[in-house]
Amino acid sequence: MSEIPESEAPFPHRSGILFMIEYSVNWHEEDPAFAKKYIEQTRELHSLLTPFVPKSPRQAFLNYRYLDIDTTGQTMSYNEGRVYGIKYFKDNFYRLVKVKAMVDPENFFRNELSIGLCLSGHSNGGFVPAQSYSILNSDVATLATPLLHFATPFSIAYFNYELVLSPKYARNSIIFGKRGNPLNEEALAVRLALLMAKEADCRRVEIQSNCKALIHKIHAQETQLVNDVKWDSTSDLVYDNFAHCLAGKGIPDDQISSILYSPINASYTSVLQAYIRNRRFNTSTTPKPLVIVTALEEYHVQAAVLCTKRTGLELKIRSGGHDFEGISYVSSVPFVILDMFHLSSIHVDIENEISWVQAGATLGELYYRIWEKSKVHAFPAGVCRSVGVGGHISGGGYGPMLRKYGLTVDNVVDARIVDVKGRILDREAMGEDLFWAIRGGGGASFCVVLAYKIKLVRVPEIVTFFRIVRTMEENVTDLVYSWQQVANTIDNELFIRVLVQPVTEQINGQNQTTIGATFIALFLGDANRLLSVMNGRFSELGLKKQDCLEMSWGESLLRWEGYASGTPMEAILDKTYANFAKRKSDYVQNPIPRHGLASIFKKLIELNKTVLEFNPYGGRMSEIPESQTPFPHRSEIIFKIEYLVIWQEEGPRFAKKYIEQTRALYSLMTPFVSKNPRQAFLNYRDLDIGTTDNGKNSYNEGRVYGLKYFKNNFYRLVKVKTMIDPENFFRNEQSIPTRPLRPF
Repeated sequence: MSEIPESEAPFPHRSGILFMIEYSVNWHEEDPAFAKKYIEQTRELHSLLTPFVPKSPRQAFLNYRYLDIDTTGQTMSYNEGRVYGIKYFKDNFYRLVKVKAMVDPENFFRNELSIGLCLSGHSNGGFVPAQSYSILNSDVATLATPLLHFATPFSIAYFNYELVLSPKYARNSIIFGKRGNPLNEEALAVRLALLMAKEADCRRVEIQSNCKALIHKIHAQETQLVNDVKWDSTSDLVYDNFAHCLAGKGIPDDQISSILYSPINASYTSVLQAYIRNRRFNTSTTPKPLVIVTALEEYHVQAAVLCTKRTGLELKIRSGGHDFEGISYVSSVPFVILDMFHLSSIHVDIENEISWVQAGATLGELYYRIWEKSKVHAFPAGVCRSVGVGGHISGGGYGPMLRKYGLTVDNVVDARIVDVKGRILDREAMGEDLFWAIRGGGGASFCVVLAYKIKLVRVPEIVTFFRIVRTMEENVTDLVYSWQQVANTIDNELFIRVLVQPVTEQINGQNQTTIGATFIALFLGDANRLLSVMNGRFSELGLKKQDCLEMSWGESLLRWEGYASGTPMEAILDKTYANFAKRKSDYVQNPIPRHGLASIFKKLIELNKTVLEFNPYGGRMSEIPESQTPFPHRSEIIFKIEYLVIWQEEGPRFAKKYIEQTRALYSLMTPFVSKNPRQAFLNYRDLDIGTTDNGKNSYNEGRVYGLKYFKNNFYRLVKVKTMIDPENFFRNEQSIPTRPLRPF
C-alpha cells in the first residue's frame, strides 16, 4: 500500500496511513429508538477521535459508506459532492468529476454519495451546454476545478463555473468591472473559463510544455481582475451564490428576493440598521454583512445555515439586536446575518400555563400576548421591551421576579432549533445535553434557536411598584450598605434594584455633583403587605404608603420602562431603542464595606457619567444548583453589578473616553467582587474579559472568558460543543470552543 502512488487509482489512502479504523455497532432491537441510540453512539465516538485522525480532509473509506459526512440532493451536486468526495478520494476527486462530466453529462447515474457535476441547478441536470457561449468547447465546459488563486479572502471559493458561466446568475459587469467601466459579460466569462481550462490541463494532466510560464501568465491576469473587485462587488457575487443555493434548497425565487439582501439592494441599510441597538456599531467604518437573510419560515433558517456553510463565511444570528458588543451583527471577518425578526409568533396556552414563543419576538410582544389572555399570568424575564426572546433566554436572561421564580432558563420546558446539519430538532430529538446548553450557555455557539416553550408563572391581580431617590444628604452610603444586608434574604416576592449614579444638587446655593441612589422595586402583593415587609427588614429606607403604587403586573412593566400612569399597554410593543453604550458586569459575594462604598462613590463623582446598577439575588436563585443550567451564579451571590455608560456624542473620541470610564471603575471594584474566577454575566456581554479568533488556540482563549461566564459549567459546554458542532461552524468572538487536541 505504501508503494503505490495516491493517483494510480481513485483510492488515495496509501503511504501516509498507519491503519484504518472501522466504527461498527450491530443491534437486533427493531424500534426506531434503538436505531437512533446506537447510531448516536458511533457519532459520539467519531467526534471523540477527531484529534487523533487525519485532517484537511478527515479521510474516509468509500466501502464503509456512511451518510453522516454529507450527501447530495442533486441540485447542488458539485458543492455537496466535494464535501464527501474530498474525504473519500482526496485530490483524485477532481479527476473523477472530470470523467463524470465527460461520460455522464446529464448525471443519469447518481445516488446520495455519487460523483457530482461541476455546474448545478440547471434543467438539464446541472450541465451548462457548450452553446451557452459559442466559442466554449467541451473541454472548457466540462472543467470541474474552481478558480482558487484569487488573492483576496472574500473571493476564494466563489469563483467557479456556475457563477462565471450561468446566464441566470452571472452579473459580471458588476462582479468584475470597475464602476462605470463594465467588462463585456460574455468575453470575460470566456476569458476566465479558458484560463481555468489551461491551468487545469497544466496542473492535472501535466501535458503543457510551457507549464510554469502559462501559470505565471494566468495568475498575473487573475490578479488584475481581483484588483477590480471591491467589497460591495464581492457581495454581489456572494448574493448570487447564496441565491442559487437557497433556490437549490427549495425556496421559490419570489421568496428569495424578499428575504435576501446585499449592499446594492435599496432596503439593505434599513434592514441592517433596524435592529442595531448600540450605535457604537452603526458607523460608516463598522464592518457590514455581505448578505442578510431575513427568514420568514423555519425552512428558510435551515437553508440559510446550509448555504452559509457552503460559502465558508461566518454566520451571525440576530433576534433583537441587544447584544451589548454587537456580535450578533458585526464581525471582523466576512459574514452573513441571519435575521430572525420575522419569526415572532407567540402561542399562549393559559389552560396549561405554557407558551411557545419564537426567537424573533420581543419581550414586549411576549408580555402583551400573555396580558391579552390573563392578568394573573406572567413570565420571569427582563424589563426592556425591545429585547429579543432568542438571545435573552439562551443567555440566561432575568427580571424582577427572579427571587420568586428564578431565571428565564429555569422556566423553559422545550425548544426548537436548527442544528449544524440543517435539521429541525426539539428537546427529545436534540437530547438533554444540547437542551441544557441552550438554556444559559448562549444558543449561538451551538445552533439557531427557532423557539422556546416556556412555563408561565402566577402573579397576583395587584402588585406594588415604587421608585424613590436618596442622596448624600440623606445618608445614601448607609442606606446602600444596609440594603446589602437584606437584599438577598428579604421576602422572596420583593425585588429591590439600586441605581447608583452621579447627580447634581444645590448645596449652599451652588450646583455640585454628588451621588444619588434610586431604589426601584416590584412586590408581588399589595402595598400594605409591602410596608409590613419593609418596616420589618429595611425600615432605614423610610418607605411611605404614598410611595407605593398598586397596579397589575402588566402595568408594572410600563413603570420599569419609565412610562407615566395611564399609558396604554400597547406601548410595550414599541421596538425603538438605540444609544451609544458600554456595559460590564460583576458579582458580589460579601457586602461591600462602608469605606469601599465611599471610594466607589468618589470615583463615580470623578467620572461623572458611569452608572452602577445593583440587582439582588437570593430566594429561588439560591435554591437552584449551579450545574442545573449553564448559568452558575446562584447561592453564593448577594447581588449582581451592571456597569453602564450611555452617551449621545458621536465619534471615536467620545467612545474611547466613556468606555475607559467603565474600565477604570471595573478596576477599582476588584477588591469587592468575586474572585477565581471574577464572574461575569453572559447577557451583559463584555469583550474586555477575553475573546477568541477561533483559531488553533481557541480552547485556551475561550477558557479565559468561559470560566468567568460559566465557572465549571464551561467544561460541559465544551463537551456539548465538540459533540454537536465539531467543526465550529457556530462561532463568534466569545463562543464556546471545541475540545482541545489533548484531553483536559
